[in-house]
Amino acid sequence: MRGVALAVSLATACGALSAEALDRATIHALMHNGRAVEARLLFTGVQAQDTGAAYEDCLEFQDDAGRRTVFLSRGFSAPDLRSGRYYRLRFQYVRYTPRGVPVAQLTQAAGPSTRDVFEDDIRETDPRVAEIRARVAGGDAAPTEIRLRYSGKRGDFLAFYDIEGREMHFRYREDRFDRRAERRVADLIEGQAYRVKGRYAGVLLNSQWIAVGAPEYAAAIQDPDCILAYEYDSAYPLRADQILF
Repeated sequence: MRGVALAVSLATACGALSAEALDRATIHALMHNGRAVEARLLFTGVQAQDTGAAYEDCLEFQDDAGRRTVFLSRGFSAPDLRSGRYYRLRFQYVRYTPRGVPVAQLTQAAGPSTRDVFEDDIRETDPRVAEIRARVAGGDAAPTEIRLRYSGKRGDFLAFYDIEGREMHFRYREDRFDRRAERRVADLIEGQAYRVKGRYAGVLLNSQWIAVGAPEYAAAIQDPDCILAYEYDSAYPLRADQILF
């Protein structure tokens, strides 16, 4: 999307609506009364749309029920958005596309130095993966519980990432025949945030497992390209609608 970006405003608790509340009737009422609304939506990407006024690039979001909303991006500047992540937005509905998809416009722009993206339940104060690696490399104990977002399976490991998109891996099975381990993680949802528990066990470097205490570990943990590796214990969803053991 050339020369066009989006401003996402940090939501306040007052006046916010859950994504579940944005049903068709509610959207229709908000469109007619012009009231701004705040909601948590999943960014799915940029796509050219017929918005009813022009054919233009729009930013597409959807709620937990899969209902789409396209956002006009003209006149705004803000940080890059990441597909597959949730953002809390303040906006107004302005019309429908010819195909009946709601069209919205964000209501305020943020200053260029303001971090105005609210990443679901992962907080700005949560340690980044790079920070954890630096602490471990310096001799500090690794945390046993971390707030991360689930990315998917990587062989015998589960990949989770921090607010910056950097991954760390959790070994959840001994081999591909471990069916009990597969059942334990069957309900993990890509893109969702979890409180992940585990025991730090080493690093992955150039696809090689290097355990704590191995002769090459001291050098490997200093490599900025190494991936922190844990033994997986459990993941608890931060949205508290399911518990995974």
